[in-house]
Amino acid sequence: MKVIVVLIGYIFSLFGGSLIVSIICSKFKIPDIDKISGLTVKGAGKYIGYFERFIVLTFMLLNQYTAIGLVLTAKSIARFEALKERGVAEYYLIGTLCSISIAILVGVGLRFVIL
Repeated sequence: MKVIVVLIGYIFSLFGGSLIVSIICSKFKIPDIDKISGLTVKGAGKYIGYFERFIVLTFMLLNQYTAIGLVLTAKSIARFEALKERGVAEYYLIGTLCSISIAILVGVGLRFVIL
């Protein structure tokens, strides 16, 4: 039973989280954000978000809360040059914080349900 609950949590975090982040970020959409941010693969941000939420949720379930900072650090290093552009930095921050917040909330909910 716990495995099913955790699986549902991952599915919601990954795919429901993607939808929520897309809706929120669409209010702040910057034209050609992939070009400006340095992403060379169209839609790469969506897949980065999947991995981000998967890793953060896994860290939450493993009680490795401080390791969540590694995700933020890795993303910031990868986009260091693009973050010099204020609009990109704000858009990036909105998407990242929204995505991580979803994973953390799902993690807290799962820990509450399975413990």
